[in-house]
Amino acid sequence: MSESVVQDFVQLLTPQGERVEHPDFSFADDDATIAGYLRDMVLARRFDNEATALQRKGELGLWPPCLGQEAAQVGSARAIRERDEVLPSYREHAVALCMGIDPLQVLGTFRGTTMVPWLSRNKRFHLYSFVIGTQTLHAVGFAMGMQRDGLIGNERQEDNGAAIVYFGDGATSQGDVNEAFIFAASYQSPLVFFCQNNQWAISEPIVLQSKIPLYRRASGFGFPGIRVDGNDVLAVRAVTDWALDRARRGEGPT
Repeated sequence: MSESVVQDFVQLLTPQGERVEHPDFSFADDDATIAGYLRDMVLARRFDNEATALQRKGELGLWPPCLGQEAAQVGSARAIRERDEVLPSYREHAVALCMGIDPLQVLGTFRGTTMVPWLSRNKRFHLYSFVIGTQTLHAVGFAMGMQRDGLIGNERQEDNGAAIVYFGDGATSQGDVNEAFIFAASYQSPLVFFCQNNQWAISEPIVLQSKIPLYRRASGFGFPGIRVDGNDVLAVRAVTDWALDRARRGEGPT
């Protein structure tokens, strides 16, 4: 691995559970907070396992598992504040739990008995998007609306908000996503693009999809991209904090 790639990789917790330092990002919360994150991840894994079993039994029409993405989802969700808005793809189940969505309501959506039974405007967790990549354009529009509502760049931090949109590595090859990058950069939208890269775009490996690491694509559109260890809940929280704060200040997308 080249030196530049190593420097671009944010990690605060090794796979062996050892805390490590990073020159630009840190996690300063206490052990009780970390224990809370572990609880979030365990609950998400349990929910995901149960729903996967229900789908295998024919009780759910579809269930895209979030297995292995618990740390990425919990770390990012715990950076979300009162005025922020969340636009998921179709497997942000851990984020849904962190945002207070009833698990039974999530299951109803995938069983086909309800659409989006939760009050997305109140919960600030919007509908699951099953068409790959479309939610990024929705998120840019939402973020631009937040700009015009005066929800960014205020002196009082609590008056500011931003949007965060989730998608997978395969979505980055979609035209919608690239259009979203262009509009977000052009209008300095207060938006965090959160790409959960599990190394596969449906059935194609990442090596067939992109000749460069996906986070480096951001620079071509004019905004920063950061590669984070998605199994490191502390690093994900720290980087998402930074990205959302940047958006809330009116400094554009990440």
